[in-house]
Amino acid sequence: MDSTVKDSTEQRPLSLDSAIHDLSAYMMVDPRKKYLGTLELAELLGIKHPVIREGADTKPWTLSTDRLIVYGPAGNCSRELSALAVGAKPNKKITPRERQLLSLERSYWQIRGVPWIFFTRELYDPRVSDLLRSAAAWAIDKEAGEESRAIAQAIHRLHQASPLYINLQRMASKLGSMELAQRAFWQSVWEEALSIDMRMGWNLNFPYPLLPLSDFRELNPITMRRSSWS
Repeated sequence: MDSTVKDSTEQRPLSLDSAIHDLSAYMMVDPRKKYLGTLELAELLGIKHPVIREGADTKPWTLSTDRLIVYGPAGNCSRELSALAVGAKPNKKITPRERQLLSLERSYWQIRGVPWIFFTRELYDPRVSDLLRSAAAWAIDKEAGEESRAIAQAIHRLHQASPLYINLQRMASKLGSMELAQRAFWQSVWEEALSIDMRMGWNLNFPYPLLPLSDFRELNPITMRRSSWS
């Protein structure tokens, strides 16, 4: 939902040994400058590096970050790329060993100048998550087109007190199909042109009033860089 996102990868491996910057695949970096790998960092931090066993032999386990998000420049503010590393757990309760390894992961990104956040379920409203999952099929489907989105936006702004299913019917009447109406509406939400209150959850019988854009963005813990790490 962030138009500046250039790439987003899951389970990004962390280099065991010293290596050039992890963003070298996206931009020019100094090939002479090396950053510590997890083996050296673990030793510095006094953390036992995880290993994998193969019979009687052991070798270092390659750690990974749950998600690495790479951002392109926002408007004309900068030509530089930036990134955000995200560690995630289903809940906030972690064992002492898990905390050690998360500290190692955090340090790995810190020395590379990449912010790291620890993402748990406490950071977001489950009603928002439910709505996003339910609407994703239309939001990431083929482009509805600028004109169709403009029609959907105008109708919803004028009738935001109406239940959403009625507004979708109004859009479908103008656009020729409910399928196009759904794509036009949800793609408008995804690009922040319609900053609806997603805390209503997934219920088309409800109205979806518009929020100030700043409040809409507050619903996204990744955009706001919220973290459960302390």
